[in-house]
Amino acid sequence: MSRFFVWNRRYSKMKQEQDKSIRTVKSISNNVLEVEVYYSSFNLLYM
Repeated sequence: MSRFFVWNRRYSKMKQEQDKSIRTVKSISNNVLEVEVYYSSFNLLYM
């Protein structure tokens, strides 16, 4: 039973790390999208 508990804790920690990295990737892609939108509107203004 204790072995399962240790494995479970390790798994949940792994899952937390995964969620964190997924959130980071999402925020980075959101930032990239915002920058692209910003630059395209900027280009439209000054064409």
